[in-house]
Formats: sequence, C-alpha cells, structure tokens
Amino acid sequence: MLCGMTFDEIQQVPVAAGTVYYRKVGNGPDVLFIHGWPLHGETYRALVEQWSGRFTCHVVDLPGAGQSTWNETTPISLSGHAAAVCPGYFAAGP
Repeated sequence: MLCGMTFDEIQQVPVAAGTVYYRKVGNGPDVLFIHGWPLHGETYRALVEQWSGRFTCHVVDLPGAGQSTWNETTPISLSGHAAAVCPGYFAAGP
C-alpha cells in the first residue's frame, strides 16, 4: 500500500542481480516512476495518488532499495540498475 492506495498489481520480477519490486495503479497512458539513490518507490506516493486517475502508474523499487532484493553481485550504479530493471520489468509485461 502506498499512501493509503491499493495497487492493481504488486509483483517481484526476478532479474540477474536479485528481484525488482513494482506496483501498478490507475488507468490511462503508462507512466514509469524510477527513483534516485538511496530512495525507493514511495518517493512518488503523492504524485502517484494525484496522477492515478488519469494515468497507469508503474512504480519501481531499484535493486537494493525499497522492497527489491539484491546480492553481492548487484551493481549499484546507473548502468547496473538500467541493465537489471529494463529486461526484467518489460519481460513481465506490466
């Protein structure tokens, strides 16, 4: 639950360096929310609450942040997060 909101879909997607946790809520064109470091998806709670009436909001926790998992091989870098999140997230078909 994010800011008292119930999400349509809450999932963990396995990726090479752990799992990526994501939540989906709302209807309309897709908007993907990816936080900075060392934050997590709840950073966008107020914005998601406002936008979910007009957009389908996809909120991601990067590996090692929020509820996503990581391990000793997880690269904690911009390129490492992109490599982990993009294939796993889009393969899941949110």
